[in-house]
Amino acid sequence: MKNPAPKGNAGTDTGPAHIPLLPRHGIRLFVVDGDGPRFANLFRETWQRLPLWARCRLLRYWRTPFCKGQPRGMYPAFELISGKSDFFWRGDSGNAWGQCGMRGYSLAFAADHLAEAGETETRYTVAHELAHVYMFAIKDPSHAGDDATAEWAHDLVDEQLTEWGYDLDTRSWTP
Repeated sequence: MKNPAPKGNAGTDTGPAHIPLLPRHGIRLFVVDGDGPRFANLFRETWQRLPLWARCRLLRYWRTPFCKGQPRGMYPAFELISGKSDFFWRGDSGNAWGQCGMRGYSLAFAADHLAEAGETETRYTVAHELAHVYMFAIKDPSHAGDDATAEWAHDLVDEQLTEWGYDLDTRSWTP
């Protein structure tokens, strides 16, 4: 007998659910854990708040293969997974809500942490990880290596969010 699908449309025992994230661009969310439809809606809301020039730069970056022989359509990869996954670098806090890997071609979000955090923090986490991708896309020196976890790199990401119109104090977009 097959196991029922986990709560929140996280997929089944045959594999993760695939939810269109940015359907016009063929970008999907792989849902291994958590409420995929909720996260996808919050992601799209956040994406629409980015300036058009920033969205265009991110899409152009993702269309460029990050390595020779990369299969078309394989990246970028967006995943909603357990925060207990070995994927996450946990830093000093012991927790990670989101992580940008493979120089911005792989983004993972911790379903359990974001479910507890609520919509405001989820939107902030999405914006923060997209800002990391943007820093890779523009070849910012803070993101020149594979590891952009240094505190100063995060300070620059926060500066980028502010430039995009995100208020870090209220964790919301300015009108």
